[in-house]
Amino acid sequence: MLNVSKDLEKDKKKNKPNIVAPIINTVISGVAIIAVIILKVLTSEFNWGLFICFMVVLVLFPVASWYNSYFSKKQKTKMLGSFEKETELIVEFMQYRKHYKAFEESEKIKVTFDFEKCDEVGKFTYNVEKSSLGFPHHSNALISIGIGFAGVEIDPDNKIVIGVKGLLPRSIWLKKKLKTPSAVKGILKVKTIGVDIRNKTYIQINKQDDTYYDERSGFICIGDRKVYDFDDCIEFLNGAIIVLRDGKVISLWLKVGSNLPLF
Repeated sequence: MLNVSKDLEKDKKKNKPNIVAPIINTVISGVAIIAVIILKVLTSEFNWGLFICFMVVLVLFPVASWYNSYFSKKQKTKMLGSFEKETELIVEFMQYRKHYKAFEESEKIKVTFDFEKCDEVGKFTYNVEKSSLGFPHHSNALISIGIGFAGVEIDPDNKIVIGVKGLLPRSIWLKKKLKTPSAVKGILKVKTIGVDIRNKTYIQINKQDDTYYDERSGFICIGDRKVYDFDDCIEFLNGAIIVLRDGKVISLWLKVGSNLPLF
């Protein structure tokens, strides 16, 4: 993480907006435009085709200068600042996770879910500024899904999913049109083989799964976007859907908000 911070500082210095060069180039271009107009008025041999070419070049020159030296670098600096903030939050999350006993799904460790239909479910909150769902309570467990740092929070006493927690850094999201699965409301209960769910247990599953984002619907999908009729789609929180295939997690869908900026 130290190397990442150094690289970010270098990039921020490299992409610092420069307003002096565009102003100078604008003045030079303005003077040149006046000179070309005077030349056109005074010189009959100066044909219209050449005049128009000169004018186009002289107008585009300062525009390009403003974009390359100021506006594009200003946008880049903003993106680097957002990425730096995400990096700091990831470091904070990793420090928090140190207190958890970590496991990863394997041939010996298996994670599946059962569900029961219900009428009412709870809700979750996604903090856009911090790219965060909040950290799990220290007395609970977390099953992380995909390449990010977010997943479902488990009550170790009854093995029931009680929330979604962790980080959802937008720098790794992939824009995609998504078809949100139709779901039934239900209560999720986890089953494990090879590991006991206790407080401060952290299990990573589907580690290679990407995160996709549909800016129109406001949903992200962690995992496989394809949902089949035989899959079980459970809305265990308002705006939170898990897709199960024979009890195994295929994808996690979360409604985090429309038109969010990606870094």
